[in-house]
Amino acid sequence: MLIAAMLALVAPARAQTELLPAYDDKPLAGPAKAKGAVIWNHGLSRLSESEANTPFYADALQAAGWDVFKLTRKWASDRLYDSTEALTAEGRKLRAQGYQHVVSAGQSFGGWISYNAAGKADSPFEAIVATAPAAHGTLATNDNWRKNAADLYDFAGNVRPSIKVLTFFFNKDDYDPGGRGAEVRRLLSARGVPNVIVDYPPGFIGHGIGASLAFADQHAGCIAAFIEPGPLKPGFSCADFPLADAGFPMPKNLKIVPAPADAPPGLAAMVGRWRGWYDTGRPFMLVVHDVGKDRALAVYSTRPQYRSASDKPNYTSRRGEYDAASGRLSFTESTTLLEYKLRSDGRLDATWQRKGSDSKLVTILTKVD
Repeated sequence: MLIAAMLALVAPARAQTELLPAYDDKPLAGPAKAKGAVIWNHGLSRLSESEANTPFYADALQAAGWDVFKLTRKWASDRLYDSTEALTAEGRKLRAQGYQHVVSAGQSFGGWISYNAAGKADSPFEAIVATAPAAHGTLATNDNWRKNAADLYDFAGNVRPSIKVLTFFFNKDDYDPGGRGAEVRRLLSARGVPNVIVDYPPGFIGHGIGASLAFADQHAGCIAAFIEPGPLKPGFSCADFPLADAGFPMPKNLKIVPAPADAPPGLAAMVGRWRGWYDTGRPFMLVVHDVGKDRALAVYSTRPQYRSASDKPNYTSRRGEYDAASGRLSFTESTTLLEYKLRSDGRLDATWQRKGSDSKLVTILTKVD
């Protein structure tokens, strides 16, 4: 019994970090066939273990030929030095296995340690991608909140010039003291670091929006192109990448019927497929497929907001009424109110509101066809 007790004392502690394949259903190609390896780094929850759900945009990296991994980190030891060392060590291991190109990507604290690792003299990474990098909580939870800017500037001032850096900052991010985009761009550029800073992209708000499906629809193509091996192309801009094609669930044999001659022009102009997303990160499509003088039939289709087994693509059929005086098309027969109004630029103002509640989402849709 004494020997067993002594052996228990010297037994190895449970691993504080672990590098795992990011997908259970997508096998790794291996260093000989993959374009390279991407390590995804999750954020840090305040009082619990973080969910290491791979963000939707990483799907495009996997499809482009990268092997995507995730570095899971235990909450109790998830500190800047330890986690940066673990990330750097795993990057070196991937290099030693034969991966010619290694990238670090991360959300919040995952982006934070990616930045820190990019400043190491022996950094194994040739590119990093950071969405909403932060480490010091929010104004409401941490007196050192402004260090989310000051410390990030220190990291940016140390990044190796051989490493490309892509960073996204978001409006209404409670962890963001503001003004970080311009200063990070200045610091990186002064060091000769190839960089792209996407500062408050329209239509995306909040700290975790970078993991959403809507963000991936808009920016996954840019991220995949940015981390391509080789020098960054002059004038590279995420604004040059179109919204990705996406499949929305629809009824079988859905047909769009041309508007009758006596339909109001405003209502007739709404016939067709309209696409957009709420700033919560949920993509949706409205298909107005049949209209009369002041009535409309439509399909309202949504795709998942974040990666979750319970959040499935869905659609509902809707019956709407058109008010020619206000130019509004309203669908009121469900638990939610949907309202649409044609804009002067040809797009569509869209409002979602839960009945009996002040909860409201407002966005703009673009016509697909």
